[in-house]
Amino acid sequence: MIPLYSVQQGVTHSNYFDDAAAEIGRFPNRVIPETMNEMKIFRDVSGICDDPDLQLKWREIVQPVNKENNLDGVVFAYRLAPSNVFCLYERGNMESPDKHFGFDAGSSTQVKFWQGVTEDIFINKSYSMFGPFGIPDKKEEVICGHIPIYKAGSQGLNVAGEEVPEAWGFVMNYLDWGLMKERSNIYERFAGCHLDFELTSQVRAEDAYQNMAPFPESNVLAKSPNSHLLDDTNSVVIETTSLHGVWSHR
Repeated sequence: MIPLYSVQQGVTHSNYFDDAAAEIGRFPNRVIPETMNEMKIFRDVSGICDDPDLQLKWREIVQPVNKENNLDGVVFAYRLAPSNVFCLYERGNMESPDKHFGFDAGSSTQVKFWQGVTEDIFINKSYSMFGPFGIPDKKEEVICGHIPIYKAGSQGLNVAGEEVPEAWGFVMNYLDWGLMKERSNIYERFAGCHLDFELTSQVRAEDAYQNMAPFPESNVLAKSPNSHLLDDTNSVVIETTSLHGVWSHR
């Protein structure tokens, strides 16, 4: 979460993106009419979020965070959502289309996942992390994180029917969990100690909205080749409460 927090601070104190948030405005400003009654509501952010100068400012904030912390490839995308609308999207493959350009995550309350995320970060005042989840046709295991942005003097946002003063939007990133495991040498380190392990996560009841996404309530995050031999007679379990559930390490 530290890289995401760094980007959040860059957005908060740079003021580069204030005009974009003001132009997008509060719902239903700029809403695309044909999406109004759809599950996913979109706003017309053309002329705002596709501005080359604004995209360059976003790139200048997020790229150094990765390079200076050896995170290139591990954190492979950052997204900025002023007014909770998907706007700027810096990613490893900039040639790939942004299919969610203009998606209004704050107003699309029929999408329970995004309603849960926005409620978590603005109403419950907690960070939101989700995953790992798979990407269709790819081998990646991805974790995404979301944290809110507040700006003094902003008009605030309506989140699930509740007014949140000075709420400005949020920033999120995508982390390649598989690559992170490789770089950590977790498998070699345990094998070198002649140990087997299994790391799993369990979703908390209060995070039930996450069941809308494609992973089960109990999820194997990493395991050694002989982890199936572990049981209560030959191993111990250490539990850690994470930002998105309980991680159990046997």
